[in-house]
Parts: sequence; structure tokens; C-alpha cells
Amino acid sequence: MERPAATEYRVLRETIAARGGLRPILAVVGLGLWSLTLTLVLVWLPYPVATVIPLILLLSTFEIIRPLHFGVERIGRYLQVFYEEDGQSDRPLAETPSWERSVMRLSAVPGTGGHPLFIPVFILATIANTLPVLLAQPPATLVELAALGVPHLAFIGWLLNTDRAMRSQRQSVLTQFRALRDGTPGSGVRGPGSASKALASIRDVRTQGPGSRTSDPGGQRSARGGRCRLWPKP
Repeated sequence: MERPAATEYRVLRETIAARGGLRPILAVVGLGLWSLTLTLVLVWLPYPVATVIPLILLLSTFEIIRPLHFGVERIGRYLQVFYEEDGQSDRPLAETPSWERSVMRLSAVPGTGGHPLFIPVFILATIANTLPVLLAQPPATLVELAALGVPHLAFIGWLLNTDRAMRSQRQSVLTQFRALRDGTPGSGVRGPGSASKALASIRDVRTQGPGSRTSDPGGQRSARGGRCRLWPKP
């Protein structure tokens, strides 16, 4: 099914907004359920092994949030390369809607006002999650401390690894999309039907609305060099 370029741009912007608003809500709900579960474990199941229950809930909450953020960043770089830049990486910001390019110029790392994945909060929660082990009566044995410490340390390691990936994602994905757009050798596109040809055919479909070949009655889309435009060049 053909989708006009203006529709795709609007849908993707709405997707970014929806996922960005959903992420903190899921974090608050998940952490709230985790704290309630941890309290119940401390009161009703004061055994070291019971600490696995709230840890699983904590891990599940983070794994729901993580792909939302990484997906939003990937969509943002797609919009930057194929819509805002329109084939010109150094295009003036005033010529098109330029939110994604402006954000990249301010910082290549998202979340300057706070961590987008709430990783510091999750690390503190993981440390607090060891309370059932530390406060167990009778005290936990060395074997129990070692066995239950491994999953907690592994989760903290996963959090730190995700943080590193998050900090490099913007520039990495931006480079990949630009290589895909330009058909750069080594970008992972090989053989007949290279990226440049495939993207050119997609842009041709986008610039031709359903039932139309070259006309542009709305005046909102034009083609220049096979690239899709949502706004006229000033």
C-alpha cells in the first residue's frame, strides 16, 4: 500500500511523541510495583531466595522501557537523514523543520536533562533489592550471598552496558542511515539493486500520490534529484 511522504513523516513524529510520553509512565508504574513487591517479600517472605521475585520485576520493567527509547532514537535519525537533510547533511536549519538536526547539534547524547532510561534509578533499586538477603533471619550463608549476588551484579552490568550503547547510538545510526541513503560501499548493501537504486524507487513512489504520476495538487511534495520533499525550497 502506498503512503504519501507527508503521511509517513507525521506518523513517525507522532510515534516519537507517543513512545516518549509512555516511557516515564511505564517506569513509574514498574518501579511502584517493584517497591510494593519488595515490601511484601520483606514482610511475608523474609528468605534470601525470595529476593529473586522483585529482581525479575525490576528487570522486566527496564526491558520494556529500553526498546522504546532505542526505537525512538532510530526513528529520529531516519527523519533527520531522509526528510530534514534531504540529501544535504549541512543544509541550513531554517530551510526545513529541523528538530532532529538541532538536537544533534546541541548534544550527540540524549537526555541532557535526565537519563532517558532512568539507569541511575534502576541501579539504586537493584542495590535496595538485596535487602531481603542482608536482613534475612537467620542470616544468609556465604553460598546464598554469592548465588544471589550474581544476578544482581549481572543486572547492574547490563544497565551499564546499555548506557554505553545509548551514548553512542545517535551518531552510529546517523552514519548508517547516511551510508544507506548514499549507497556508500561497506554500508552492508551489496550487489544489484543497491541502496541508492532501492531508495530512489521508494522516493519515486512517495512523490507520486495514489492515482497520480507527476502532479502535485497540494503543493506540499516535490522531487529534486529523486529525493522526497515535504516542503518547497525557499
